[in-house]
Amino acid sequence: MKISKSKKESSSEIANFSVHCQIGLEKELSIGDILVKSNGGTVELYGKTDFKEKADKIIDIALKTKGAKKVVFYLIIFQREVISL
Repeated sequence: MKISKSKKESSSEIANFSVHCQIGLEKELSIGDILVKSNGGTVELYGKTDFKEKADKIIDIALKTKGAKKVVFYLIIFQREVISL
């Protein structure tokens, strides 16, 4: 029995893959900290990064991805600090 996916599911998987690849190509970004989900034309980003500029870059990549109509993001921006005693 062959199970076929709808065009909507296929395009969502393509968008997920495309966003992951584009983020992975950026040397200063870590794809391991970002989860990408898409449904229809909506791309959702979940994760954390250490600078606002990196979050902006991730969002920009998602917005420029073919098939993305809207980007919803849940990104936590944290600042790393070292405290010496």
